[in-house]
Amino acid sequence: SVGVISGLISDHLQNKVSSVRSAAGNEVLIDFLSSAGSKLDPDDIARTKGYKAVCKSLDEIAASDKDIVSVWVASENSGALIADGGRSLSAGDFMLTNRYWYRENSSVMDKYGYVCTAATESIFDSSASVATVISPVCSNGTVIGYVGAEFLVDSLGRILGRYTLNSGCYPIVSSEYGSFIYTPSSDDFTSRFNVNRAPLLNILTQPSSEGVDSFTSGYNTIYYSSDSFTVPGWNIVCLFDSREMNGGIYIFFSFEVIVMICLLALTVIIIRNKLSKEIKLIPLINKASDQIASGIIPEPIDTKGAPNNDLTLIAEKINTISRMMQSKNEEIDNYISVDALTGLPNRVCLYDKIDGLIAGDNSEKNNFAVMFVDIDNFKWLNETMGHNFGDAVLSSFAETISESVGKLGSVYRFSGDEFIIVAEFGKDKECIQNILDKLRSSFNKRLRVMEQEIFVKFSVGVSVYPDDDSSADMLLRDAELALHRAKENGKDRIFFYSNTAEKNSLSKAAIANQITSALKANEMHLCYQPIISADSRDIHGFEVLLRWDSLEFGKISPADFIGVAEESGEIVRIGTWIFESACRFLKQICDNYRDDIIMSINVSPIQLRRSDYLEHVKRVIEITQVNPANIQIEITESFLIDFLDSDNGVIREINDMGIAIALDDFGTGYSSLNYLKNLPVKCLKIDKSFVDEINNDTRDYAITDSIIDLVHSLGIKTVAEGIETVGQYKLLREMKCDYIQGYLMSKPLDESDAI
Repeated sequence: SVGVISGLISDHLQNKVSSVRSAAGNEVLIDFLSSAGSKLDPDDIARTKGYKAVCKSLDEIAASDKDIVSVWVASENSGALIADGGRSLSAGDFMLTNRYWYRENSSVMDKYGYVCTAATESIFDSSASVATVISPVCSNGTVIGYVGAEFLVDSLGRILGRYTLNSGCYPIVSSEYGSFIYTPSSDDFTSRFNVNRAPLLNILTQPSSEGVDSFTSGYNTIYYSSDSFTVPGWNIVCLFDSREMNGGIYIFFSFEVIVMICLLALTVIIIRNKLSKEIKLIPLINKASDQIASGIIPEPIDTKGAPNNDLTLIAEKINTISRMMQSKNEEIDNYISVDALTGLPNRVCLYDKIDGLIAGDNSEKNNFAVMFVDIDNFKWLNETMGHNFGDAVLSSFAETISESVGKLGSVYRFSGDEFIIVAEFGKDKECIQNILDKLRSSFNKRLRVMEQEIFVKFSVGVSVYPDDDSSADMLLRDAELALHRAKENGKDRIFFYSNTAEKNSLSKAAIANQITSALKANEMHLCYQPIISADSRDIHGFEVLLRWDSLEFGKISPADFIGVAEESGEIVRIGTWIFESACRFLKQICDNYRDDIIMSINVSPIQLRRSDYLEHVKRVIEITQVNPANIQIEITESFLIDFLDSDNGVIREINDMGIAIALDDFGTGYSSLNYLKNLPVKCLKIDKSFVDEINNDTRDYAITDSIIDLVHSLGIKTVAEGIETVGQYKLLREMKCDYIQGYLMSKPLDESDAI
């Protein structure tokens, strides 16, 4: 499916790509951009040599394809010059440097000569959802401008409609940065795959090269086949529903057997026509052949006493095939219903169990509990000890749970390190607590795994039928929400579902749904909180702070939406905008005020882990012409600790560029001196939790004073956050803290107030 769909879309785009690349290599266009691109105002463009020829070329491109809604030519320095064969725009209306494709896809464009952007609005028609084929215009090896042809994204749906897909197969086209370009519009697709978009975005941005893989969406396993698309900047994924996939597996195995049987049945028919109908075995063979051809396993044919001839041999072969079909069906049933690693029944059996209990419900309530069990810190265990050891832990854990639960309930492996216990209890809920107590008792001792003994801790979320919900999906969702609450409260805990947990989860889902459009709708803005020299009281710099004023929810705290943005991948796009906007403001301040002002910018670990992050930073610095020495990147210590035992090249390269690394929220995570010694940290920010009580708590005073003395000995500057009283300021100044930040000096300011 991936290959067919890729071919269809590639053919659809080929004319657009060819037209744009042809125009980009046109000598008249090159001469026009070389002479007019960086010198003339829009009003003067029409008098430029080559203007009419360029307009004609753009008109020809637009006329060649009914899906094209706009064609434009833009210079590298002055924004859009000509669009749709005659309209001109000023630089302020259309700046290339503000375009997402310009910032993110330059390397792709250099390699392939063109790029296709994600779905966005047309530069002239805000109601049109378009994608753009863009090709650079070069003169003597230097990019002097770009040609772009915008075409309707809806046309992809029309193209894919020519290809009939199997039931349960859904194609998705996206940009390599996780923006959806095409998704099926059917209600069936929405209900199946719109439960959790984060795994889907991860697949779209990092497609596998071949084969079939899977991920979990809601409470269903989704199989997918993905590939890097042949058009630079785009990827394609085909999704398959797990239940239809399991049915496909069954059909696949059965089909192999049936084809072989049908060939044998054909042979039997030929022989039957040649032999006498009075022979006893013929009607039995005939019946068995018909059953096999229909996929039915026939009863064994009794050949006792039959003469040793060809008919008897055929009957015995049919008996052998019947036994093989029976064995194969049992193997398939086992494959579909039993987890290969632990031997426990899997989620298919789990759904059957819950649906069966609900279907058997009557006036005498058949109450039962769903317990969602998850091993704490299993990911760390898997990464440090290896996957073979992790698999052995899962097998041992499954065996211990099964023995502990016994006849009190049924145990299933849900996925990964997640297990489900279903327990009926009638009217006596004490059964639930008895099972949980037995579980705790079973894991108070060490598990022996591959000649090692380890303690295994776990968290549990519990939902109850019919009190909490009335379907398998919703009961599992409720139990998982409760599990997340148990994890949030410190792990190794048990939590029962409540409506409060549901409200929090739905709020998170609502935020995730809105955050994609928030930046585009100008709901997000930046504030700048001054960082003051504790000694001179002069401004040392500003910390950039992100604010979201949602039209639907009002003001949303960064604590509520930053984590959601990181999970969904939107933090990359938001972080790109923050960094570029902050650097532009920094340039303005340094030009108009002082050239030693520091701009401190928080960076998400998601951004730092991207391979193109450093190139993006270099490009923004080149465009804005800021001094890297005026930029400070803030990283939390919980992230920085990851670099101690792994590649810390990105941190080193940032430092080599002249950008300072600041360690934020010191004291709230690992507080290890090892990374202060081994990594190029130039500034340490003391968390507000230490500052709050330094006037009243001698321990906080002593800790803060010691931190400042210690890092000063390593040549690291200190910033104390959250200063709200004069007393706090005086004590920190006595401790020789370098810089202070908080409401005592200034609240976060809008750009106009900060200047």
